Amino acid sequence: MTDKKKSKPLPQMHCLMTIQWSEETGHQVGVVPGTTRVTMTVDQTLRTLTFDGLIDPVPGTTRQDLMVTILKAAKERAGLPQDATVAVLHWSAHKNKLS
Repeated sequence: MTDKKKSKPLPQMHCLMTIQWSEETGHQVGVVPGTTRVTMTVDQTLRTLTFDGLIDPVPGTTRQDLMVTILKAAKERAGLPQDATVAVLHWSAHKNKLS
C-alpha cells in the first residue's frame, strides 16, 4: 500500500516588479566640417514599468519560477520581446491574503 500525501494548495501571491530598459529614440549622422569624417549620435531614452498581479502557484513552484513568470508578464505588458534585455529594479511576491 502506497502512502500518498495530499498536497496542500499554495496561497495566492501578490507580485510586483519594476523593470527598466533603454530605447533608441533617434539618431543623427553628420560630417565633421573640413574633414571626411562622419559622426553618428544615437539618442537613448530609459523607460520604466511597474507591473503587479496575482499568481496562483502550484505545489513545487520555486521563487525563481515566480520571478521568471512575473518578468515574462512585465515584458509583455511593456510590449517588449521576451529576449529583450531589462534591468529588474525591484520584485516581490507575498501572500495576497492578509489573515
